[in-house]
Amino acid sequence: MKVTVRSILEIPDTGLVLLAGAEGLDSEVRWVHVSDVQDPTPWVQGGEFLLTTAVRLGSAKSMAEYVEKLHEHGIAGIGFGIGEESWMHSAVPERMRERADQLGMPLIEVPFDTPFIVIAEHVAAQQAAERFRVTQLAYRAQQQLTHIALSGDAIGGLVSRLAELTGGWASVVAPSGQVLEAYPAAAALMDPALLPDLERVLESGTAVSVSDRSGKHISIHPLGAPGRVRGMLLLGQSAPPDTSERMIAASAASLLSFVLEQRLSLSPQRMAAANLLGDTLLDPDTPPERFSHAAAGLGLSPSAPLTVARAWIPNTPPESVIRKLHDVFSPRSGTSITVQDRDAPGVYSLITTSSTESEQEFDRLAERFESTAIQIGIGEPARLSQLHLSYNQASLALSHARRRNETHIVHFRELRYYDRIIGLAPPAALATFTATALAPLEGLESSGQRDELVDTLRAFLAHHGRWDPAARQLGIHRQTLVKRIARIEVHLGADLDSPDIRMGLWFALAARDAARVSG
Repeated sequence: MKVTVRSILEIPDTGLVLLAGAEGLDSEVRWVHVSDVQDPTPWVQGGEFLLTTAVRLGSAKSMAEYVEKLHEHGIAGIGFGIGEESWMHSAVPERMRERADQLGMPLIEVPFDTPFIVIAEHVAAQQAAERFRVTQLAYRAQQQLTHIALSGDAIGGLVSRLAELTGGWASVVAPSGQVLEAYPAAAALMDPALLPDLERVLESGTAVSVSDRSGKHISIHPLGAPGRVRGMLLLGQSAPPDTSERMIAASAASLLSFVLEQRLSLSPQRMAAANLLGDTLLDPDTPPERFSHAAAGLGLSPSAPLTVARAWIPNTPPESVIRKLHDVFSPRSGTSITVQDRDAPGVYSLITTSSTESEQEFDRLAERFESTAIQIGIGEPARLSQLHLSYNQASLALSHARRRNETHIVHFRELRYYDRIIGLAPPAALATFTATALAPLEGLESSGQRDELVDTLRAFLAHHGRWDPAARQLGIHRQTLVKRIARIEVHLGADLDSPDIRMGLWFALAARDAARVSG
């Protein structure tokens, strides 16, 4: 509890009497200062309770000006010593009382037999007791926070307890600005106006205090080892934090930094272990017992959904790639396992916990490798036992992305069925199939006739053999379309009424397009 002018007035057996300025009784007293000079303001900083006999002040005007100067300099209150000695005031001057009351500055009469030191000692004792109370409060809070930091949900638990201890809201934000944890839930809706302040903390590595649009106080603390910001702690309160709350916030920031560093730091040994164990998980020939040991070594839960992504990131040192992927995904998913492909240089498999945040980071990943053209295929979320399915899906998606050079990221769920099938076929076998199926049309001498018949075949197949929609797409009469399809059937030696024939030709056209894009 802070020391106030009211607490001074309530010192027992002192005979102190409030004469003016009752509305300022709850002003905080930072220190006690004694002065009888006419203008003590050069020796005060604000927040002091000033004790004086005002022996150098004579006129009513000087009394009023004296009070005004003290009020302007933030003095908390005045203790006016009176007495019957010839050199003292026997009563507090009326003009001083009037002006103090007008300004709301507490003016207290101090009897002659009450030493000023009694008031000074009382304030010093109160402040010492307050410092002890704050220290004890912060110590107990630190014990609670430390216990939470050792639990399973360290980050979420620390954030919620910090908010409760300080009576505000708290959140942990990734370097990208993504909210990782927040309490209460509404704190996850971060004000975009704070983004420049987050950027400032990210660049400087030092804490800042700001106010939001509603005037509430927000402190932003960097999290992580010196020189490497892993995230930021935001603490919002309706008023600036007191000493104990600042100490509690500092403890929470230290513990969160430790937790994030422990979770996110990537030593060469950890990198090698993750690569080896991750490769074991992705190998379809791994025996079940060895698979279980590898999963346990990586801390993977059998029930948590995981996503495998396959990335082609050329012309970048593997260690740099693995560290960057780890720094991007670990804060968001808690799981970031990068496996370097043994047979394809520049290709990596990434195992992450499935989440909306991870999906968003995949979409932004190309920006983080801005100097390199990268391509990514992403599988569907799968439980640990089905991890290889997600791996195969990611491989097909990456194959599609690499065939279509203009696409840097492909989700397996976005692939059409024939794209998935095309991705399974060896390139040489696929080229043979395409050349064989479409050779009669590709071999026509007239390029105009060849393109016209191929476009006609594509439109006819796209509309499932329906004449009118296909004719409208081509902008020709229905009868013209009938004649063209008849010519195509003659060239191909095939009946387009057959579903098998139509399906085969459709795949051949899709494979032809894919080959031309990749070429």
